[in-house]
Amino acid sequence: MILSGGSGTRLWPKSRTLFPKQFHVLTSEHSLLQEALLRVKDDSVYANPMVICNEEHRFIVAEQAEELGIELQDIVLEPEGRNTAPAVAVATALVRQMDPTGLVLVLAADHHIPKVDQFTAAVALGRVAASQYICTFGVTPTSPETGYGYIKRLLQEVSPGVYKIDQFKEKPDLATAKKYVADPKYAWNAGMFLFSAHLMQQELEKHEPSIYPACQQAIAHGKVEKITASAFRRLSGDHFAQAKAISLDFAVMEHTRLAAVIPLDASWTDVGSWPSLFHTCVEKPSNSPSNRLNRVFEKGEVRSLDVKNCYLSTDGPLLAVIGVENLCVVASDDAMLVLPMDRAQDVGKIAKALNKDPRTSKFAQKHKKEYKPFGSQETLAQGPGFKVLQLTVKPGAATSLQMHYHRAMHQVVVEGTAAVSNGEESFLLHRNESNYISVGTTHRLSNPGKVPLVVIEVQSGEYLGDDDIVRIDLPQGMHIELPDGGDGGDGGDGKGGEGGEAGGWRT
Repeated sequence: MILSGGSGTRLWPKSRTLFPKQFHVLTSEHSLLQEALLRVKDDSVYANPMVICNEEHRFIVAEQAEELGIELQDIVLEPEGRNTAPAVAVATALVRQMDPTGLVLVLAADHHIPKVDQFTAAVALGRVAASQYICTFGVTPTSPETGYGYIKRLLQEVSPGVYKIDQFKEKPDLATAKKYVADPKYAWNAGMFLFSAHLMQQELEKHEPSIYPACQQAIAHGKVEKITASAFRRLSGDHFAQAKAISLDFAVMEHTRLAAVIPLDASWTDVGSWPSLFHTCVEKPSNSPSNRLNRVFEKGEVRSLDVKNCYLSTDGPLLAVIGVENLCVVASDDAMLVLPMDRAQDVGKIAKALNKDPRTSKFAQKHKKEYKPFGSQETLAQGPGFKVLQLTVKPGAATSLQMHYHRAMHQVVVEGTAAVSNGEESFLLHRNESNYISVGTTHRLSNPGKVPLVVIEVQSGEYLGDDDIVRIDLPQGMHIELPDGGDGGDGGDGKGGEGGEAGGWRT
């Protein structure tokens, strides 16, 4: 089970609510979620993985798994985030249905573990112990980190190489962290688990009795939709809400007598901040050994002069930096962040403050490019009376059948072939051909081809708000909850895509 519910606010502005850090390419040619999926790809060791995420991210998860050719057991959709204990309870209940004695490996979607062989060896080491103990992974510390919890182990082995846990330690101050790092009995708590589903059910029912029955009922009263190669398993919101919102560490691990730790030395990091990414994953230019510039995975250009120990990153605009030290400078296409290396923990505060202010909430929630069930939508330009979008429609996908009361649209195909529904007419458009949609006309774009369809859409009218939309028919996989479902934008997903109003839905 791969937990993919985090928002990654400490990596703002790259990580945002609708496209958080686990879906970004940060540490290799794959996203962090894809790295996690590849980590458990060996079908001689692992069954098909399940991913648990929220409604807004379901198509991103499905697409990133499909890109790797990995078949998922389920994409489990949480009605709301309730921390890790309910998520683990759902995984446990689902595995119990398939195999009452099955072992469950719980991973996070946003961790980086470059030494996959060592990780696989640690999992193999823990399989024997996992039938009788709830095992967590203790990462060998490399520095006195104050942002991680710690595990203190006993010398007693419960199976070869796996140890009983003495204590869990909260995030320490620097002096205490230095003592922990010097003592081989201490390890970072990575928040990954390996256990028997039967044993986890037993310990959940013993220590937090509300959680497991509520999650069982959330599964039983939910529904499964086979939309893509994977199935979307929607949990019942009313039942899931009855599970206590609490982490697995607080719910079970700190109370059970059956806790054990598997040592892991695989260069693990949670990529939890910009300095963490700086120290872990980026290129070191040969002409500037003291300065790391992350130009490997970024779209823009970076130029620097007399810069020392700085992380410089851009997703688009040219970034030029002169005469500074110990800074992180991160530029996206619509926002910029500048901070000293030692203030990394405060980035999340900025992201949360932006989200609370109606004037800036869009910068915390979404990028200019938004991912939709049909593909993606990017705002290229906007002004009084007009908006220019780039729509990318995946092969075989389609937008909803819709109309607008206040805007007309010109659509130009720049790549691929479009199957167009425009009022009573249906026709094909090829590259460099265009389509005009008048106010009040029903329309839909479909991609019948095998390559992405790219369309430039120019909208014009007296009102271009997100609630100026009438959906007549939804493409397969869209799910709308009325009356508070929100608009979702042009061909959106109904759960916050363009941040529209519930009043925009008409049937």
